[in-house]
Amino acid sequence: MGLILAAVLLAWGLWHWPRLTTPDLDMVLSCRGELLELDDQGEAGPRFQVLANFLLQGDRASILYRYFSEQGDPLGELSMRGQILSEQHQGKLLALSLSQSALTLEAEQTQMPQHMRNMAAFGQRNQAQGETHTMTLRFLERDEEQDVAILLFLPNCAVCGCNMTPTG
Repeated sequence: MGLILAAVLLAWGLWHWPRLTTPDLDMVLSCRGELLELDDQGEAGPRFQVLANFLLQGDRASILYRYFSEQGDPLGELSMRGQILSEQHQGKLLALSLSQSALTLEAEQTQMPQHMRNMAAFGQRNQAQGETHTMTLRFLERDEEQDVAILLFLPNCAVCGCNMTPTG
């Protein structure tokens, strides 16, 4: 009898597990970073600015990267949409699965930052293969009173300072 009860509880837990672990977030992260590129000899090359806005609502994620030259001229934007797969360690680690991406360039002749090229190519390649682009957000530091955070974005290893705004 105990074995049957254990099997029923295990089956119930496996059936309900995705619903029990689905994140329920309501926040906007507005992040800013500087992109420094190196040439083939490891010397400093062009610098760019990136503004990244993350809308995390329920189990959905929307990301908008906006890229600028060092002088502040707009270069283009990359938007991505998908789902939040999981939230771990009391919200310090978020796994995202992004299934849609779109790249918009301001001018065809403009030099694109390496970060922009890599993110766009990675997202498009995965979508062409019917897969999703996975991303992890790791809160390195988070100050709830000041509504600020320092985030590490994987797989691109970018670190940005972000303002947090609750939406709920």
